Amino acid sequence: MPPFRVVFDLAEPVLVNRSVAFDGLLAHRTWLRTGDAETAHLSLPLAESDGIWQASELLFLGPLARRRVTWVVNPRWERFDSGALADKRGKALRRVVARDERAPVLNSYTAISARKAVAVGRGDVDGVRALLDGLDAIGKKARAGGFGRLRKPARVELLDDAPESLGYVDFADRPVRVVPRGVWIAKGLPVDEVSFGPARPRLPRWATPDELCALPASHEVRPHELRRVGL
Repeated sequence: MPPFRVVFDLAEPVLVNRSVAFDGLLAHRTWLRTGDAETAHLSLPLAESDGIWQASELLFLGPLARRRVTWVVNPRWERFDSGALADKRGKALRRVVARDERAPVLNSYTAISARKAVAVGRGDVDGVRALLDGLDAIGKKARAGGFGRLRKPARVELLDDAPESLGYVDFADRPVRVVPRGVWIAKGLPVDEVSFGPARPRLPRWATPDELCALPASHEVRPHELRRVGL
């Protein structure tokens, strides 16, 4: 499958936990169109090896700024049974106190401010373009509270003379997504100066176990490093 680059022009900061995985972004877009979670996780227009999609996490073109953002997740009312909304006599309560799993949760994210974000990989370029059609925001809480909005539609560009493992690595053979150590070594990728640690490389990440993976050293592409993403 041919190599490609996707360029996102950012109008607002992007909220991330650790990073934004491009395969996860495409899986979400697939789910929105099909409503089928299995299709969303197993049928993406990307090359893959041992179930690991060949697409990077988002790389932000520096200089960039980071800050922490807190977000309150309100309780879900469907978790309250009728007994929680009335007293022992069956009289409706004027005030309800949410506890345990029904309580509000304070989440914390990193907000990354940059001009552009880039993803690289190999796959069906037309299929990638189709899934990104209409995308107007990326990251956690996209379009909520001034986060994640794109300045213009994402651009999908074909690349020439790219590494065979582009998407697992960049043009400098540095890891740009979490890749299981077994896949990394089977691809003949360099192990010197690469950090390995526990991560979840497979979709859906919330339902799969940690594996020992090659880890990206950074999600920032500095001005003198643009060749890392073929620029």
